[in-house]
This record gives sequence, structure tokens and C-alpha cells, in this order.
Amino acid sequence: MWALSALATLAASCTERTTGIDHPDAAVLFDAPPTRDTGADAPAAPACRTDVDCADRYACTIDHCTAGACSHVPCTDCCGTGQACDATSGCGPIPQTCTTDAECMDAQPCTLDACRAGVCHHEPTDGLCPSNHICLTSIGCVPRPPDHCTTDADCAVIGFCYGTWTCAGEVGCAFVAPTSCDDGVACTADRCDGVANACVHEGLDADADHHVAMSCAGGDDCDDAVATTYPGATELCNGHDDDCDATTDEGCCASGPCTTSCHTTGMTGCNPDGTVGACVPPMETCNGADDDCDGTADEGFDCVRGASAACTASCGSAGATVCDATCHAGACVPPAETCNGVDDDCVGGADNGLGCVLGTSMSCPTACGSTGTQTCIAGCTYGACVPPTETCNGLDDNCNGARDEGLGACYRGETRDCRLLGFATGTAVCRTDCSSFDTATCSNCGNNAIDGSEACDGTALGGATCASRGYASGTLRCAPGCVFDESSCTRCGNGVRDTGEQCDGAALGGATCVSLGTGYTGGVLHCAAGCTYDTTMCARCGNGLVESGEQCDGSVGGGVTCASLMRGYVGTVSCGAGCTYNTAGCSWSPSGGWTVSPGTNYQCGFGAVNISFGNLTFTDTGSALTVSGGGINCMMTGASSIATRTFDVSCTLPGGCNETYRLTGSYTSDNAWTGTFRATFSGSQCGFASCASQTFTGLTGSR
Repeated sequence: MWALSALATLAASCTERTTGIDHPDAAVLFDAPPTRDTGADAPAAPACRTDVDCADRYACTIDHCTAGACSHVPCTDCCGTGQACDATSGCGPIPQTCTTDAECMDAQPCTLDACRAGVCHHEPTDGLCPSNHICLTSIGCVPRPPDHCTTDADCAVIGFCYGTWTCAGEVGCAFVAPTSCDDGVACTADRCDGVANACVHEGLDADADHHVAMSCAGGDDCDDAVATTYPGATELCNGHDDDCDATTDEGCCASGPCTTSCHTTGMTGCNPDGTVGACVPPMETCNGADDDCDGTADEGFDCVRGASAACTASCGSAGATVCDATCHAGACVPPAETCNGVDDDCVGGADNGLGCVLGTSMSCPTACGSTGTQTCIAGCTYGACVPPTETCNGLDDNCNGARDEGLGACYRGETRDCRLLGFATGTAVCRTDCSSFDTATCSNCGNNAIDGSEACDGTALGGATCASRGYASGTLRCAPGCVFDESSCTRCGNGVRDTGEQCDGAALGGATCVSLGTGYTGGVLHCAAGCTYDTTMCARCGNGLVESGEQCDGSVGGGVTCASLMRGYVGTVSCGAGCTYNTAGCSWSPSGGWTVSPGTNYQCGFGAVNISFGNLTFTDTGSALTVSGGGINCMMTGASSIATRTFDVSCTLPGGCNETYRLTGSYTSDNAWTGTFRATFSGSQCGFASCASQTFTGLTGSR
């Protein structure tokens, strides 16, 4: 840095000084609301630490920081009548439903309007406003509000016509609601005068003919929608009171009844020149005739009087309706009932009043004693009783004199000696489906062949094994009586806790290292190959040994510090009661080196001033913050930034051209900040040194 007192010497010696300075990082202006970085380069650290970090400039949102993330909950009763609070734009119009973007266009040029998920969204875009303005959904571009205030009066500088604002403390001025100039009087045109900072209410003259509507107090215009109608205007032959004297077409021809081309009674009109005009047909009436001579009767009504039309009755049948004397369609009259299996006359029930319902059936006794079926046929009468098809029941169902014929090898209930079927003993019975005799009651147990109802026979197991019987392993045998002997089978290894097993694979029966009650305080319980508990991975917190599942035990070792666990933090890490790291002794500090971008350079004073941003060193003692770096020969100082997460440091070198340097900004995360650097030069020698004040915005810092 340089001072005017050294300027003369510097100019004479032409001695050149080269210095560099680290430049603060500023993704957004310091006086703008906090933003949430969601880009690919965003740090993984929390987006916020306190509710203040989440303030969004809208008075109708409730802002909270929860688990490092900001939430903005709209207040349900904080906006004016006809408005609602939107979490992204504050008080604005109540969201309207939509199907296309065109339906969502509003009068604010700084909002991006679109239809999303059936609801209109109006996204405020500050970039569409003039410099130093912001965009609000409800009123458009407004001057950027102060970012520091103590009372609501401090926010009045924004302007009366830019709505109501409130002081939100350290957040600055927050928008509440737009200015309303509606005086509730229908006869005034209401507007907000930004120069006078007041509402203006002017008499209503809709057609701009300098005459206020007669409906308003003191008005004399009998038709404020027509500019040629007012007291003193020229009366025309047009069927209209042009001069507001309560008389129409005075001095013109007299109209009267006449016969139209369609033989109805019309009225003659008056031409603008006062001559009798053509015969004008009357309005169409409900009478079944063409009154207005357009070739169509009763147009404009629901139907033509006396005409009938097809309709669908309440039960779905084809009925008819007749147009009544008021040209409204009468009730739909259903048709008479016919034999068709449906309800034609809408009285409930198909084919009512006839012999039966077409297509329906009922049971009936056959000649051979079985139960047959009668079906309602055309004419709604029942046909003959039809026997059922033969079923396997040991009876003659179809009345042909035979039992269960055509269904298999026997009839139901028929028996046969097992010896006739190749067995040693027993009696076989015809199966219930009549397909063959069931030999389950026949036996040849002991011949090493599986017969009848035998599960096995000697060494013949039918391919069965312990595994096929639901066991995990073992040897399956055949016991006397030709049944399976499963005494040598075991289920250990099937993943299910069976009787006698502590566990089986991942099935531990809900047991844990702690639940075993053997002094373990944590760890992972496993199951051994013999289906017993394996405690080798269980741990005992408090024995001074760091075992499986523990971060520490008693003391913290291995070089673990607050900085190694949380970059940017200082303090001491201790071991908690659950053998996990306790970081309660750690606190955040901005002290250390910061890399600054973008790179910015400025030189003047014949090289005495050589500002070059690249790196800055922050030192925060908890009561004060100092910032130093190349290119600035004075130490910038200010209040500690640990509690507020914002910084404002500066320093001044006096001389013929005073040098003042100031860095302001806020931390967007534990290891990132945004800010603005200003170099201000003032004094009589600044012009000689070619030094002009500089402002570098959009700076970002990281470490």
C-alpha cells in the first residue's frame, strides 16, 4: 500500500514495488439474501447452522435451519385478501390451475411464468429488472431494500407504491404485501402516484368524452361506453339516445308494425337520414315456427316445440322425449316391455309381466331322478327339462340306463380284489374321478419295491433324501412298515432356527452381543457352523481396548483431532460413553489460509499500489478478526466473525491520496465464503497517481 507522503520520492526514484493480495470469494452480493448452492461444485458441508442463515427476504415465510438444511414454510394468514404466500416468492396471487403455459402469463415482465403439474408458477428473476432492483411476484421490479434496519420506518425508503415492508432485524427489510389504492368507490379510477407517494382517485370517464357516467355522483353521461353519447351531442336516427335527453331519435321517422317475408309481424325501423327502414322481424319465440325469418324454427331454445327425439331411458333402454311448450325437452319416456331379457320400461326387473325372463334357467326333475335344467326361450316360456351330463357319482345322470359311462374304467363306489390287480392283499376301490381303481389299500411291503400307499420299501426310497424332506443334510432310511426313518437327518444349515439350535446362519432369534448378558456392550453376533452363537466379534466398551465396532475406548488415539474429523474446527475430541468420538469440545474457526478467486489485479501510483488476489490469511481470536495478504501494507481488522458468520474488516493508510481497503462477506459453509473487496482512494494527489476507487464483487474463498 502507499501514501501520498511517499509519492514524490517514488516518482523520482521510479522504485517499483510488487505485492500480491488474496481476493475474497463472493458468489453473491453481501446485501443479497442467503442463497443455497446446489451446483456440482457445492461443498458437502451443511447449508446452514442457524435460522438466520436461512432468511429469504419474505415476511410471510417461516425460515428454519434443521440438520444443516434450510426450510421455508408459508404462513397461511400472513398475506392480504386474494393472495397467498409462496415459499419461493412471498405474497402473491393465489395459485391458479392450468394446462398450458399460456394460461399462466401475468402482468409482471420480470417473472418467468409456466404451468407445472397443473398449477401456475411465477418465478421472480432479478436479472430482468434494472440495476439495483429485485423482482417480486406480486408487484414486479422494486428498488433493492436496505439490508440493515432497526425499525419499519427504515424500510420506507423503498417507496410508498412498492408495498408494505417490515424490518426483520439482522436480515434487513422483508416484503409483506403490495400497496392497495382501491377506495371501494366504483366511480373512481384508482392508481398509486410514485412521485407524490400517495393514492390518487379520479372521476371515471370510460369513453374519454370529458363526461362522467350518470351513475356516479355529479355525472351526466347516459352511456359512458360510447364517446359520441353525452349531453349536447348530435342526435342520430339510430335507435339510441345520443344527446342524453331521455328521448330517442327525436325528429326521425315513426316506426310501426309490418309483415315480414316469413309472414310474422315485425317493426319498421328508421334509417340515419330519417326515412323509414326495412321491416325487421321479431325475436324468435318458442312456438314451433320461424319468427325471425332465418329459415329455422325456435333456434336459441333447447328444442323445437312439439318435436320428438330419441333418448336413453334411466334403465338404458331406447325411449323418446317430446319438446314442451317452453321449448325444453320433456322427460325420457321408456318403451313398453318386450321379451328380450332386459328391463325396457324401467319399472325394475327384466321381462316383467311375461312368463319368464328370456335366457334364464331353473332346475327340474328328470325321468331318471336326476336334476335337470329348463331354459326360458323366445316368447318367454320354459322349454323341456334337459337331463344333466354324466358325472362320477355312481348314478345314471343322463337317463340312458348306465352309471358313470364314458368317464373311466369303473363307476364310483365299485370295488375289486387287489389280487386281480397284481398285489398280495387288500381291496381296491374306484377312484372319485372314475378313472381307475385306487390301489392305496393294496400292499406288497417288504419286496424292495414301492407299492400302493408305501412311502418306501427296504432300499427303495423313491428318490427321496433328507434334503427333499426339508432337512439340511443327513441319511434317509426306510423303517419297517414301509415308512421313512428321518432319525439321521438334521436341519442345521437351512437358515431357520429349529428345535435344539441357538441360531442358523443369519437367523439369530433376535439375539445380540448385549442381550447374551455376558458383559458385552456392543459388537456383531454371528452364528457358528454348529448352529451355536459365535461371540468373537462382540466387544466390551470400557475395557481400554478398541475392539470391533468401537471408535475409541477410554482415550482417543491415532492422531484423531477436531480438524481431522471436521475441517475448519479446533478444540479437543474425547471418547464418549458408547466408545464413539465426542466432538462437543470442537468449535468452528475461520482462522487459516483461504484461496480466493477469481484472480483480480489493479495497479496505480507508479506501481506503489499493486493489488493481486490469490490467497488471504484469516486470524480470528473470538473477539477480533484480522485479515492480511500480499498487496495491502495495512492489516484489515474488524469484529470476530465466529458467532455471526459474517465479516467486515478494513484499514486506512493516510496521505496526499488516502488509501482505504475494506473486505465484507459471509460464510456460505464451514469452508467457503462469498464477499466484496473495495479499494477507495481520496485526496488531492490521487489524480496525479492515476488511482481510482475499485470494487471487486463476486469473490469466493475456500480452504
